[in-house]
Parts: sequence; C-alpha cells; structure tokens
Amino acid sequence: MLRDYLNEHPLVTMLFALAAPVLILCVVWHGAGERNATTRSLMQAWYTDDDGKTWYTDDKSLSPPFDHNGKTSVRAYIFSCDGGKNEFVGYLQRYTPEAKQAIEQAREQVRTEKVPPPAGLFEDIQKSGIELKRPGESTWVNVRSPQAEAIRKVKCPTGGNVQEVLP
Repeated sequence: MLRDYLNEHPLVTMLFALAAPVLILCVVWHGAGERNATTRSLMQAWYTDDDGKTWYTDDKSLSPPFDHNGKTSVRAYIFSCDGGKNEFVGYLQRYTPEAKQAIEQAREQVRTEKVPPPAGLFEDIQKSGIELKRPGESTWVNVRSPQAEAIRKVKCPTGGNVQEVLP
C-alpha cells in the first residue's frame, strides 16, 4: 500500500528521500551537543574569589585555595530553589594546607615519574583534608566535625526543594 502510493507520487518519494538524511543528521548533531555539554559539566566546577558573592567555572581538577586574579579562590557549591531562576552559594570548600601539599606532590610525582598517586591518598583527603564554611562566616570547619554535615545540608531561604546547580 505504501509502496503503491510512493510509486504513484514520485515527487513525495523524492522529498522524503532528501529530507530523511537531513533529519537524521540533525538528530545526531543535537545529541552530540548535549553529550559535549554533559562532558563539560563533569569536567568543570564552581569557584568564588569573593566569599560567594559571585562565582565562575573552571577546571574541576584545581585544588582550592588557589590564586585567581590576585585573590584567593575556593570551590563554591551552587543551589537553586526555583529550577535555576535564582541561584545562591550554599557553602564553600577548600583543602587544608597539608592536603593541598599532598595533592600537589602526588600530581608532580605522576607527571615526572609516571607513577600512580599513593594508594588511599584521595580517600584520606576526603575524610579529613577538606574544610567547609557558609558564605559570610569566618570560620572554616573540618569535614570530620559535626558542624560540617549541617553546612552541607543546604536549605532554601524561602522554603521549598533545594537543587544543586551544576556548571
């Protein structure tokens, strides 16, 4: 039945034959763009150099604190309560001086000696080498402390469901 229709209408057949590949290319191209955006998001993180008043994205592998345009920059965790219309910094994160030094030494060793980082290094840093604080507060809290869990439990200032915003 379809074959009979196409045989009787060669113009429709030709238009379909020309349009189908273009449509397929558009679908593939659109999907590739979404994958690239996802990949970029996985490789990026939020940072701030003004205690969370503003933020920017950069390479996720940076080890805060670090110098950014003459200011000290730390990792920022961005949240929204309204689907991304309004965003805010929920908390800030940096490495302790000891953890930062250990990370930099391990990276240098990997780069120069082509050996893997020491076993368990990053797990140890996740357990005790990170400090957190809320924007506007002066005291950094070690991730082991009970206050750290409260800092990570970000709540919407106006109520509602909080969602982390990825770069």
